[in-house]
Amino acid sequence: MPGQAKHRSKAPPVGWLPAIVLVAVLGAVAANAFGALDGLSGQARDALIEVRAEGRAAPSTVVLIDVDGPTVDALDGGLPLPRDAYADAIRRLDALGARAVVIDVQFTEPGPDEDADADLLAAMEDTDVPVVLATSEVLSDGDTAVFGGRVNLEPAGAVAAHSSMPFDADRSIRNIQRTVDGLPSLAQATLLAVGRKGLAGEVVPLDPVAPGNRLDRISLKDLLGDRAGDRDRDGDGDRDGDGDGDRDRRLVRGRVAVVGVTVAGPTGDDDQRIAGSSDRIAGVEAQANAIDTALRGAPLRDAGDVGAYVVALLAGLLAALGTRGGMRIQLAAVGAAGIGVVVAAALAVKLDVILDPVPAIVALVLGGTGAAAVRAAAERSRRAAARATLARFVPPGIVDEVLDEDGLLAPQAQTATVLFCDLRGYTSLVAGLERPESLITVLDAYLSAVTATVHAHEGTVVSFQGDGVMCAFGVPVPTERSAAQAVAAARDLQAVALPRVVAELADVLPGAKDLALGVGVATGTVFAGTVGPPARREYAVVGPTTNLAARLQALTKTEHVGVITDDATAQAIGDGSTQKVHVGIDLGSGDLRPLGARTIRGLPRPIDVWTLAPPAGLPESPA
Repeated sequence: MPGQAKHRSKAPPVGWLPAIVLVAVLGAVAANAFGALDGLSGQARDALIEVRAEGRAAPSTVVLIDVDGPTVDALDGGLPLPRDAYADAIRRLDALGARAVVIDVQFTEPGPDEDADADLLAAMEDTDVPVVLATSEVLSDGDTAVFGGRVNLEPAGAVAAHSSMPFDADRSIRNIQRTVDGLPSLAQATLLAVGRKGLAGEVVPLDPVAPGNRLDRISLKDLLGDRAGDRDRDGDGDRDGDGDGDRDRRLVRGRVAVVGVTVAGPTGDDDQRIAGSSDRIAGVEAQANAIDTALRGAPLRDAGDVGAYVVALLAGLLAALGTRGGMRIQLAAVGAAGIGVVVAAALAVKLDVILDPVPAIVALVLGGTGAAAVRAAAERSRRAAARATLARFVPPGIVDEVLDEDGLLAPQAQTATVLFCDLRGYTSLVAGLERPESLITVLDAYLSAVTATVHAHEGTVVSFQGDGVMCAFGVPVPTERSAAQAVAAARDLQAVALPRVVAELADVLPGAKDLALGVGVATGTVFAGTVGPPARREYAVVGPTTNLAARLQALTKTEHVGVITDDATAQAIGDGSTQKVHVGIDLGSGDLRPLGARTIRGLPRPIDVWTLAPPAGLPESPA
């Protein structure tokens, strides 16, 4: 609104808003503790792993020997492959300098070809490369049925390891186990086979490439060549006649070769979903990622629930600080805290720490929503209180217009017109009254008539001061017509309101006919706004203009007129061409006429003052 200060009050600092945020943090902690956030936490972890894996090359610790479709087609028999094919793979990989061979195929039952079984066992015995064989079954004594158990495997330099991997609630693999049912996992057994210490914990985070199938790989068909006559019969590491030995040696030397089935089929491995990848991959690819993680020392560390809760608490406290400002500041604080949590989690995973951001985000959502709801309720209550306060002073139709969206009436420095009205003859009228209700009857009739008249002219009744009333026009709703509204109200107070009060009281108080009104009107800058404690909130209009209007009202006694206005009011009503000394200012039903210059207490020099000229045929109002 023109003339109204461009100001928005901040919400007052209130202790329960931070408390709501902290309660929300505790709620998120409880939800996480009972597993309600597991799904979201898993998805967040996958996203973090994907961020961590961005730009990373394929693992240099492992190479996948892929039992793929071309391999199955080349060997004619379908799945499972003849076991002597795996025997040839072990010899070939040993010749190429593999660090170890892991075969993610279960050999717990004798194969259909005893010679092929014997050839596989002989290949493990004849080569120097450590061999790890997968199984999903553990016997009661802790041994396995793979090639008859340890009694046959140990002399061959091979070990059996458990191929199971731990699933989260959404059937995704995000961790590696050290042991399963007392048997080392494939990753743990591989570490031990190459002479490394085992995993540092019973469960460690998986640190895969993304996507999980982005591995260096060699098709088993290409590794072996044509089993009919193109196998590496001379053991020199090159397949006879194919010329791919250099590439194979580069991919295999010094790495762990993980052999497994990737082709779909009734005997192929089930597809798995691992951290950092939304695509499902073959089980052997998941195992290769787990072995790579183990060989790199399982660098990821999980900050755990405690780390997540600390971050949630810090984020909640940051958001709580925002509640000390307005709604926009609060929303900005919650948003900034949420972004900070995500950034912190992304930076942490780059530094080998998994920090679950979900409890903190949930706490911020719950706390921000709760605080916003309570704040909104408080603001509605405050607006209702402000509306109730303001409705006592201004016309009902403009109450909502002057309140801002926060339910506040901003302080104003505004050009306005102030009217002071005093009831003359009141003291002598009530001097002989013995019953207090009679006195109240007089005041009630008089104040009601003044209020109705002022509101009818869009004015604001600022205060009752005994039998005096202070009113303002042009605040809190600014208008260029404030002077004309005030003078018109003064005219109606004299011509309409006062006769109505006298008529109402005449039957019970014969002396009411001697009542008169003195009205002073001044125009200028005022300062307006609500003041006082919440329980006693009042609307106030202050400034030199207010003092001048009160003194003009007092001047009506000595000038023996009903209304006196200052020159600024008369000028505001005129059109600028009016000669104020000689020509009156037309108000429609009466004119302002000049009284001349008068000395007013508190002013450095005399000012011109004006009064109402009565309509034709009517006497001037008595003073």
